[in-house]
Amino acid sequence: TEDDGLFTGPRSKKGLSHQTAAIKALKGGTLPTNDLLTNMLQGWTKRIDASMKNKALMEVVDNLQGSEYLTDESPRYQQVLISRSQIAQQIRKDRKALAMAAEMLGLPAESKFLKVANQLMKPENEGFEKMWTKVAPTDPDIIRLQRGGKNEYYRVNDESLLRGLKFMEGSVFNDPITRIGRTFKRLLTTGVTASPDFILRNFIRDAAHAWMINKDGFVLGKDSIKGMRDALREDQDYRDLMFAGGSFQGGYVHGTDPEASAQIIRRALEKKGFTSEQQSAYMGSLVNTPAKVAGMLGKGWQAYRTLGDKVENANRLSTYKAAIAAGKSPRQAAYEAKDLMDYSLRGNFAAAQWFTDVVPFLNARLQGLYKLGRAVKGDKTLLAKEVAMKGAYIAMFSLLLAGLNDDDERYQALMDWDKDMHWHIFLGDQHFRIPKPFELGLVFGTVPERLLHALTGTQDGGDLAKAVSQGVFQTLAFNPVPQFYQPIRELQANRNFFRDSPIEDMSDEGKLPEARFDERTSALGRAVGQITGPTLGLSPKQLDHLVQGYTGTLGGYVLAMSSLIAGAFDGVDSPTSRAGDLPILKVLYQGDDVRSTQYQSQFYDMMQEADQLHRTVKAYRDEGKVEAAGKLMESSKDKLKHRAALGLARQQLGYVRKQ
Repeated sequence: TEDDGLFTGPRSKKGLSHQTAAIKALKGGTLPTNDLLTNMLQGWTKRIDASMKNKALMEVVDNLQGSEYLTDESPRYQQVLISRSQIAQQIRKDRKALAMAAEMLGLPAESKFLKVANQLMKPENEGFEKMWTKVAPTDPDIIRLQRGGKNEYYRVNDESLLRGLKFMEGSVFNDPITRIGRTFKRLLTTGVTASPDFILRNFIRDAAHAWMINKDGFVLGKDSIKGMRDALREDQDYRDLMFAGGSFQGGYVHGTDPEASAQIIRRALEKKGFTSEQQSAYMGSLVNTPAKVAGMLGKGWQAYRTLGDKVENANRLSTYKAAIAAGKSPRQAAYEAKDLMDYSLRGNFAAAQWFTDVVPFLNARLQGLYKLGRAVKGDKTLLAKEVAMKGAYIAMFSLLLAGLNDDDERYQALMDWDKDMHWHIFLGDQHFRIPKPFELGLVFGTVPERLLHALTGTQDGGDLAKAVSQGVFQTLAFNPVPQFYQPIRELQANRNFFRDSPIEDMSDEGKLPEARFDERTSALGRAVGQITGPTLGLSPKQLDHLVQGYTGTLGGYVLAMSSLIAGAFDGVDSPTSRAGDLPILKVLYQGDDVRSTQYQSQFYDMMQEADQLHRTVKAYRDEGKVEAAGKLMESSKDKLKHRAALGLARQQLGYVRKQ
């Protein structure tokens, strides 16, 4: 607007209803124009956005036409009062309106304006003010679409349907705190999902998930591998699926994140030559400056992410092909492929939308449970039976395996999170494991296993309750703590909540912060810890935890690489690498021994509790609270009587650690 000196342009309208092409005449002016390419793209984007939303709304209306959900409220003629002075102004400007008014007043159609105006103002023509005109309904439950250039209006009689049509949009939270939370969430999800370990685990989990909820003859394993092959080749079905919107690029990261989605568009524009470095094909291909090295690495990273996207969409592609083979339309097939796990769904509850914005993986787990529930509830016949039957197969496999492992000391020594997230198979001395799908694995795998172990006495009821709680809050990512605070919260508790193990253990007690490290601590963490220890009180172990807590698996790889590089220069022997340490391989194969056991974590907790009780009893006595000290000793005698043995074990473990 020239009065305010502000730039305005066509903007996308939220929701599906009341879209417009926003085409207006250019009047000219003295203000400088915005960037011309930006103007073109902005106008183009607005009209494409409006037309697609209008088309979607047309299809909704056509599908629900005549049902109880919609009432046709297209404009009807209503009587309105228009002053004679307004009528005079209109006929002065419009020759057609002048001729029509003259005819209605009983004058020749070619009469002049003054003659018509004089006739209009006569008292006997007072009724001329009452005219019938079309008035569009403006109630809040009204939606509007355009068909053939004409407006149609409908009243929506279902509240949830109305919300879906009028408020379909991206994130509604753009405050600084949410944007910071979204950034930290994106950092972790990228660091986790971009690792080759996660890509392999996710492919296996998606294969089981797709097989279980599919009713079009999806073959477990075989169709997933074929889908990966065709996705890597980018066959015609893969291209059709992409253009239909049934696939995702980094769904875990970009599913509900508008900023991350914008990054995808920027990368696509860069790939097509929208950066200065790429305008010279020959000079840009010479890796002779740091900027070009960075550009080359960036291209390599994007190629790797593209590969990861294809693996992620392999099971979607197989679902699409199975639906087409079953005689379904391409549109229905694309919908089912996307609905395999629709990361773009957000729900209607504002609090849930905010938490899924800032808590990593929460929306993916919610949608997984939602999809499983709809698969069973939406079809009381075939699909419900399919899910029940396949769930029974998984439960039988889990119970059989749990029975074989029930009295195996190697299995009993595993960390609880490892038992709950994998099926473990021991062949001789070799240890293999298969990732469990999240929702299905918990319901049909972990819970039956834990129940069996509780019945056989290899774990108590407390362990069962703990496993279910762990499954809900960790395995299913139902953790309401935003990602920007979660690693700090774990430091405050000195606990890795996912692995249920201490960050700094007993060997670190009594040491200065900069001295709290062991053979697993990265060289980078040790080096930086010499600065942060004295200044911030952050130890090398805590630094490693923060890096991995915020950046995930990729951050762990960077730390491991720093140790390899440092080891090559300082000549110090590092622990021998084992199968369970190797990327990708460790997903399925753990070798012939385990590095961490639940006994270490349990011992640390027992030792810490016994020490706390002992110090509290001593403090009570020193303060003269003899009765309180006696009560605490009596209630804790079973724990305190083992304190001496625990102390001796700690001493012996110290000798082993030094060796």
